[in-house]
Amino acid sequence: MNKINPTEIYTEYQKGVQYCDQIGIFEDVRHNRNFYLGKQWEGVNAPSIELPVINIFRPAIDYYVAMLVSDDIGVTCEFPEGTDDQVKRAVEYVVSNMIDEVFEQTKFKFKLRQFVKNEALDGDAYIHWWYDPEKDYGTQIGGICAELIMNVNVIHGNPALSDIDGQPYLIVVSKLPTDQVKKMAKGHEEEITPDNDDNTLLEQDAIGSTNYTTVLTK
Repeated sequence: MNKINPTEIYTEYQKGVQYCDQIGIFEDVRHNRNFYLGKQWEGVNAPSIELPVINIFRPAIDYYVAMLVSDDIGVTCEFPEGTDDQVKRAVEYVVSNMIDEVFEQTKFKFKLRQFVKNEALDGDAYIHWWYDPEKDYGTQIGGICAELIMNVNVIHGNPALSDIDGQPYLIVVSKLPTDQVKKMAKGHEEEITPDNDDNTLLEQDAIGSTNYTTVLTK
């Protein structure tokens, strides 16, 4: 395997941010979310006049989301023909139940509602799946995890390619408490410092940068 070069990853991240800035996605997402929240006069300097707000966006989007996620999500596994019927049924049963368990542990069905809402507001939506060997689910240690990610926090290796599977790489941007990042650094704790800006994490602007550090997962 090629040795991971943090400097190279950060350069790729900066290129991705520059591209997103050029197409205006950060401002578009911020603008869309402000309208949804009723902040439709954001940035307007008009202290002497009344600024009426008629928020037709929020009820329309909430209705749209409710309609799409009203039906429950389920998975049925079917293995190719030719396998011994008894073995085939047993494996299909086990795999289907394991997927249901992952849905339950990760609260996937609950996240799906926010996923669709992100699509409506931002144009794209992402769920990041990974395996955490230290995750404590009560009945087991280690398991599959899932988190929602805003589209502004996913950097594509090739922004001209719409196919996610065909991307040369993806960079997931997250902001974590600095102490937690120091533990992840394993021997490089002294190099980890809090951010000095809010980067592109629109949903987390309110937390500021003090004691938080941006993490790039390639």
